[in-house]
Amino acid sequence: LAEEKDIAELMESVSERFKAGQGWGKEQVRGVLVAQVLRGQWVRIFFRDLSVEEVSPTQVDFSARFIFGRSEAQLLEQLAQETVLSIWELEGTFEKEQDGEWRVVVARNRRLEPKDLFQ
Repeated sequence: LAEEKDIAELMESVSERFKAGQGWGKEQVRGVLVAQVLRGQWVRIFFRDLSVEEVSPTQVDFSARFIFGRSEAQLLEQLAQETVLSIWELEGTFEKEQDGEWRVVVARNRRLEPKDLFQ
């Protein structure tokens, strides 16, 4: 979605109640995404090591590593050949909201080094 510069659609998965570890809310996340995508800085987004755990029928916790790269690569394996990388581990919680949609409500992140992808 971000590759198509469709921030609005991407942000539909983020709750109005969203809070991140740095005190960011939904609007701060939207601002960062808009700035990165419109500048063309991050073109590709890949993820690895996704895990999801059901906490209750209306809540799941997740953890994943997201790799952002400025590249024309179509596959993660091609990314390192010709790109600038930014790698983040994200953990958070999705909750089923009153409208029946699942949205992320909490997230924590940690910047990783490229070598951390292979551990």
